[in-house]
Amino acid sequence: MRIAQFATAAEPARSLPLARQFVVGKLKNCRTLLRRHLEGDAAAVLHELAELGQKAEAAREIASLLGIEGIAAKSYFAGFA
Repeated sequence: MRIAQFATAAEPARSLPLARQFVVGKLKNCRTLLRRHLEGDAAAVLHELAELGQKAEAAREIASLLGIEGIAAKSYFAGFA
């Protein structure tokens, strides 16, 4: 199983769709946590994370997907005091 994981990771055509799903899922979870735990208006951060989720779904390269994930993390943590 481990060999199959490394083989998939070595092929961008196979690994990119999986990576997209991971990042999109992570962003959805981030939005859920912000909605549950933030007091006040978090609409701007939630909107930005939603837009970044759409960009992640359309990412054509791993590098751009990593950049989107980084920007989303910055926005997510900025939402907390």
